[in-house]
Amino acid sequence: MKKTVLFSLFAAFIILAGINTGFAYQTGTLIINEQDMLEWGGEPVGPMSGTFNGVSGSFVCDDFSDYIYPKTSYTMTKTNMNDLSTVKFKNQTDYVQKYKEAAWLLSRMYDTPNTDKTGAIQFAIWQIFEPRTDINYGLNATRQTAVTNWINLAAGTDYTNFDFSGFYIYTPVSGDRCHSSDTQELLSWKPGTDTPEVPVPSTMLLLVPGLVGLVALRRTNKK
Repeated sequence: MKKTVLFSLFAAFIILAGINTGFAYQTGTLIINEQDMLEWGGEPVGPMSGTFNGVSGSFVCDDFSDYIYPKTSYTMTKTNMNDLSTVKFKNQTDYVQKYKEAAWLLSRMYDTPNTDKTGAIQFAIWQIFEPRTDINYGLNATRQTAVTNWINLAAGTDYTNFDFSGFYIYTPVSGDRCHSSDTQELLSWKPGTDTPEVPVPSTMLLLVPGLVGLVALRRTNKK
């Protein structure tokens, strides 16, 4: 009976260790190939093609004030909604909600895209993180209304069951040759195409002794 109880405890330990997974943020090199973007309201908007650690991707900036240049290597951290400790706007009030809204807007941008939709959503993302009147300076009344509508839709969305698994944030690392305060933070949206998340190192360390103990108990039961 005692052996059975211990065996069950070890099995439960292993299951819990396997469940306790999360995306550990990565630090790597991001390069924008070309700023092959649309123009809307006098500003380049929408996705830029590039690579992160050699893997091709599509990236959208979330801050209006800063810059990123093609054919330039930037050291950035890649993370998702499970860990916002490295993101650029973490000191803002309600920053978690803002990144949720940005993720939802980005998903809408990639859903049947067109120039007006992409432009309005891009300006909406900028306004969420930097609510400045001068951002909309080049927009006519119709376009300003479109931007406001997207902002309101994002703010009114219930994110309880929203799938953030395809949403990633790329934040410039302070100390890089392009300082983080001068470099744009980028977002990407690739639902259903990313590598499944794996246990973080601490979870893997917990998993090893659990497996060892499980094997030992099974051998004891066979004797």
